[in-house]
Amino acid sequence: MNASDSPSILRKHYLLAAILSFALLNGLLWSLIIPFDGAPDEVHKYEIVYFIWKYHRLPVFGPSADVYIREAPGTRDGYVYGLTATSPCGAYLLTALAMLLTPSDIPTVLLHTARLTSVICTIITLYLAYRIVRALWGSEIYALGVTALIALIPQFTYTGAYVGEDAYQIMAVTWTIWATARGIQEGWTLRNRLSLGLALVFVSVGKQNGWVAGFPFVLLALCSTWRGSWRERLQAWASMFLPGCLTLGSWLARNWLLYHDPLALGTARTAWQDYMTRLGLTWIPYSQRGYSLVDLVIGTRWLRTMFESFWGRFFYMDVPMDTRIYLALFAGCLVAAGSTVWAVLRKRDKTLPNQATVKILGCAELAFVLLFASAAANSLYNDYQAQGRYFFPLIVPIAISLTLGPYVLSTTYPKRVLAAVWAVALGMLCALNAFSLVHYIHGHPYPGIPLPNF
Repeated sequence: MNASDSPSILRKHYLLAAILSFALLNGLLWSLIIPFDGAPDEVHKYEIVYFIWKYHRLPVFGPSADVYIREAPGTRDGYVYGLTATSPCGAYLLTALAMLLTPSDIPTVLLHTARLTSVICTIITLYLAYRIVRALWGSEIYALGVTALIALIPQFTYTGAYVGEDAYQIMAVTWTIWATARGIQEGWTLRNRLSLGLALVFVSVGKQNGWVAGFPFVLLALCSTWRGSWRERLQAWASMFLPGCLTLGSWLARNWLLYHDPLALGTARTAWQDYMTRLGLTWIPYSQRGYSLVDLVIGTRWLRTMFESFWGRFFYMDVPMDTRIYLALFAGCLVAAGSTVWAVLRKRDKTLPNQATVKILGCAELAFVLLFASAAANSLYNDYQAQGRYFFPLIVPIAISLTLGPYVLSTTYPKRVLAAVWAVALGMLCALNAFSLVHYIHGHPYPGIPLPNF
């Protein structure tokens, strides 16, 4: 490094620290202002975290077990539904551990400690996003731009400010992408193998959409270690994949012993029907109404709801932003994605500067297709609501697809104009983030939900 480069590098490091500090303070502000259960299913997920904190063990789900469907006057529907006890517990264990380390049992302190875990996961995700872009394109400025974009998406901030497994799973998959990119570029040293192995441990005990999003990167890592003798391959695979497989296997075995089903799907389906009956609702999945997958995507509001809730749709999806905001975001996405397509076709050497970039982006495209299909099938066969946050495990590749074209253009055409465009876009997102907090979170009359006490 030349001495003349030092001030520039330091400035960029300060900029990264400033972005992460802003995201931390902003996340803490959102987590303090969002009312309890002012986010999708928070009361139901906090039920599991609270149980682990109180009894120091994982709960069993069932009518006569630890948690099931209990009446809770004052809650949104009058019930608390503990189905997430059948889901992998990584996020809940991490959150309960943070609560155990808190020298207080005051309910509000415990809640905000639990929310702090989600905020920290979000900050780690942002740092990993910076590292991924920096490694693949070698540009500090572009990496900072992508990191700032992700940090300012209102729904991303919202998702990382309440109790749940989303922020944890986003972090775990982003870590997997980073570990894979570093292994592809640097070679699979022991450090890089262990990094991927630990990331996959985290993924394995998170939401199932994370398994889908991480799968193509696992395949890439597997194929990239195929050279060498069988002994060398087995040693590499043991450190990279065995910890995650054993962790996931232990959870599936637990579900088999408790529910006679590795994924507890039958138990979940029966309990969901019971829950709907208690609420006086009729549950008929789209598939039973004669819809096909194409019908779901084209003939319903599913795709539109996915887009809206990727950028910002609050409470239990009942508080959308103004339609004009969504139209502006949609227009911006079309222009940004169109410029990226142009860059790939016309400036391939700058858009895809090395083989590692090609491989990682190729895996990201496959992962997005799989994740999209998984989300659509879930809505089709289970009638679960479309939610854009289900795509957040791939938030870094999505952000890259929206910014790669503008970045390549900024290296080709007058920088001042494009720098102004970047500044205006990020400034508007910052304003939207603040407006969402003030108007849609703080300004909306959310019901007062009592904290659990059992």
